Amino acid sequence: MNRLTLSGDYLGQRLKLRPWQEEIVRRLFGTVDANGVRQYTEAFLFIPRKNAKTMLAAAIAVYCLLDPKRRGQEIYSVAGDQEQAAKIFEYACAMIEHNPDFDACCTILHSKKTILVPHLKNKYKALSSDSKRKLGLSPSVVLFDELLTQSDRKLWSAMRTAMGARKDRLFIPITTAGNDKTSLCYEQFERAQRAKADPEKYPHILPVLYYAEDSDDWRDEATWHKASPALGDFNEISVMREALKDALEIPSAELEFRQYYLNQWVSSETNFISRDRWDLCKGNVDPQSLLGRKCYAGLDVSSTTDLTAFVLLFPRDDGTFQMLSHLWLPAKNVAAAEKRDKVTYQAWGRAGHVTLNAGETFEFDMVLPTIVAASKQYKIVKLLADDWSDDALQRIRKEGIRVEKIAQIAKYMSPPTKRLQKMVIDGTLVHNGNPVFSWMIDNARVELDSNENIKLTKKRSTGRIDGLVALVEAIAGQMADANRAGGIREAITF
Repeated sequence: MNRLTLSGDYLGQRLKLRPWQEEIVRRLFGTVDANGVRQYTEAFLFIPRKNAKTMLAAAIAVYCLLDPKRRGQEIYSVAGDQEQAAKIFEYACAMIEHNPDFDACCTILHSKKTILVPHLKNKYKALSSDSKRKLGLSPSVVLFDELLTQSDRKLWSAMRTAMGARKDRLFIPITTAGNDKTSLCYEQFERAQRAKADPEKYPHILPVLYYAEDSDDWRDEATWHKASPALGDFNEISVMREALKDALEIPSAELEFRQYYLNQWVSSETNFISRDRWDLCKGNVDPQSLLGRKCYAGLDVSSTTDLTAFVLLFPRDDGTFQMLSHLWLPAKNVAAAEKRDKVTYQAWGRAGHVTLNAGETFEFDMVLPTIVAASKQYKIVKLLADDWSDDALQRIRKEGIRVEKIAQIAKYMSPPTKRLQKMVIDGTLVHNGNPVFSWMIDNARVELDSNENIKLTKKRSTGRIDGLVALVEAIAGQMADANRAGGIREAITF
């Protein structure tokens, strides 16, 4: 194993297994019977991120591929999507290509994500859940990467059942904790816990479990070392110390910290940010002082019960941002809306915090004049909106305003949502204290997915967060331009 080479920051260096990694490998491959058949046919590697799980999995794949004692091996790394499935393969290729002995006996087919060892008739291939050819395989080794991303059992079942003909088989799920305790991943985590508690009952399972207990203090560095075996080695503790600062301030950052660094199963939802923090960003934002200034706009449109929101975000040279907002609500059923949402829309309307328009439903003609007027007063670089109405957005374009759509999915909404949290925590966002926005802050929660993405959601069905969604859209527009100016391409539209 020590002849394998690493990739990434350690490109070209010999792989030196750490003691905790060596223990995994020795137990997995060194526990055999008199005929050399491995005791363990399964291993559950439950290890937090930044502990080189993928590298270790690739090393195992290469070891199995080049094992001279086993011929005719079919080794597969599988994952939920093509990008994830390719990671182990890419590590394995780097290990082989930077070792002349390995490279001489292997044939790498990059386009097919396949490595062949002709003289042993062994094969390694990377597969994803969207691969067409999963049935008809006869795998001897399966490395199942990031099990938490699996939304169903199809890929799992296909690979498990395909191993029936292999006596000396090896099935290795590799994962961090998730946030769904009804998932396949949590089911297998509990099974591994049972195997650790009662190894005689599960002699074929090797449970490798690194995580913090719910009773552990997640802020204590002793807890970090318990959960993260590589901490202080190639996993820099300074990174966790920096992450802790956000985790102590931002609820969703706490969830990310505990899930990805400490391997704890957490809820998929949490509060967005505290109202106290939001209120600290209140300042004097004078629309007249912003005339002619560059800004970015976000538009979130509703037809019935929700508010319609138009937000303008003005970047300043000192790195801060000023915000102006416009909110609308159909007025005919405002009494029913107040009873439903338990807020004072009519009082807010009289104070100018929200515009109550005649009618039962939203009409775009209520909003268009405000958008057009804003484009004449300020330099709107671009306006971002969801896939609401092509006709309405085309009408905005005809006014000379650049309009882009942004998909309301976590992949695209997460970066600007996280940026908004940081802006509030750092005090770089200045708003005028509209009480409707403070109410929305109380209503807002965020969902955390398996890819560390977050997305705004409502705490309850009667809560409104439309203004925050429009603000996130405006931030997305500003971020995209800033990234392009810095040479970074970021696709946020569809």
